[in-house]
Amino acid sequence: MQTCQTKNFEDAGFNRDLHKMLNFNISDKTEGETGKFGLGFKTVHLISQEPCIISGDLNFTIQAGLLPFALPRPGHQEADEERVHRLKQLQQTASKITGGTLIDLPLDSNTTAEQIVREFGQQAALLLVFAKCIKTCQLTDRSTSTETLSWSPTTVLGIEGVEYGTIRLPNDSDQWQVHKLLRFHLPFGDVAIILPDNRLQSSSPLKQLPTFWVTAPTKESLNLRFVVNGAFDITTGRTSLDRNSNHNQDLIKRIGENLGEKLCELFRLTEGNWSSFSESLDLEKVDAYTFWEFL
Repeated sequence: MQTCQTKNFEDAGFNRDLHKMLNFNISDKTEGETGKFGLGFKTVHLISQEPCIISGDLNFTIQAGLLPFALPRPGHQEADEERVHRLKQLQQTASKITGGTLIDLPLDSNTTAEQIVREFGQQAALLLVFAKCIKTCQLTDRSTSTETLSWSPTTVLGIEGVEYGTIRLPNDSDQWQVHKLLRFHLPFGDVAIILPDNRLQSSSPLKQLPTFWVTAPTKESLNLRFVVNGAFDITTGRTSLDRNSNHNQDLIKRIGENLGEKLCELFRLTEGNWSSFSESLDLEKVDAYTFWEFL
């Protein structure tokens, strides 16, 4: 039985996880699986130059983005042993943590934990909108104050792929506010737009967030009132879309065509049925012309 388990483990490519995480353009994952090319892990280098990994007997640090060095390192044995011991002690004493992999991220000098946590809080609601499975999360700060975020939409007028729900985002004063969100879940991606209020003003919190997402956000913001999610080719570190990718050009065209089809279907079904539609989106004071002008 143990031999069979080991064989399946290796057949699945798990024995090469570290190799794939630290190299470029290597992945065994299919389109239906989460993550590809280790890009999710590689984003740690946006805030930490030398992350440290503690996983069972495997202890190492990563330098220059892709070079693993086993701990303890020659010439740094005492400091490295102390670091590993300290991290394992933290793992054992931390609440509800009983093993697993521990990732230690010494922050760069120009980065603070508060900035990272605040940015994650600003984007967490949309992460739930675009995630394949995770639709609820809890954010707990040092004062043990907990905010629960979730995405549980309803289908609009029975149109497959047109969803309406509410999300919670922090404002400039870090106060949580509820926003109405219309999501077009399309065959090749997603387009989401916030309906600000009954006047449908042009201001939108999405203007302050990344415009392009690959389930998780890139760093690319075009100051627009909507966001686009798709399986785009992106640069290392998820900073922006790959400008030289023919795949991206084809993908955004397909998303645009799909969106146009859904908007036409939505328009047809709202004709003569505007009152029930506006009520379902909590837009009773908005007429059809104002709504379509806004979109």
